[in-house]
Amino acid sequence: MTAPATPALRLVEADRNAALARQRLSATVGELQARLDPSRLADMALAEVQAVGSASVAAAEQHRGALLGAGAALGLFFVRGPLLRLFRSPSKPKAQSAATPALLPPATAPDAPR
Repeated sequence: MTAPATPALRLVEADRNAALARQRLSATVGELQARLDPSRLADMALAEVQAVGSASVAAAEQHRGALLGAGAALGLFFVRGPLLRLFRSPSKPKAQSAATPALLPPATAPDAPR
C-alpha cells in the first residue's frame, strides 16, 4: 500500500502534469502551423492540379477519337439552327384559305372572273 500523498507532493505532480500538457499543446500547435502554412498549401494544391492535368492529357491521348467525336457533336449542336436554315428548301408561300378572299388582291381571288 502506498502512503497518501501530501499536498506538497500533489502540487509538484500537478505542476509536472501541467508542464507536460503545455509541451504537448505546443507541439500540436507547431505541427498545425507547419501543416497550414500558406506556401505549403499552395505547393500541395499545385502538385495536385499538375497530377490531375497530366492524367487528363494521358486519357485524352488514349481516347482521341472519342474526344474528337464528342467535340464534333457538340459543335454541330451549337450550329444546328444555321445548318438547318442552310439546307432547308426555301419555304413556299402559304396558300390562303377561301374564307379570307378579302385579303387577296382582286385579280387573284379564287372566285374572281377571268
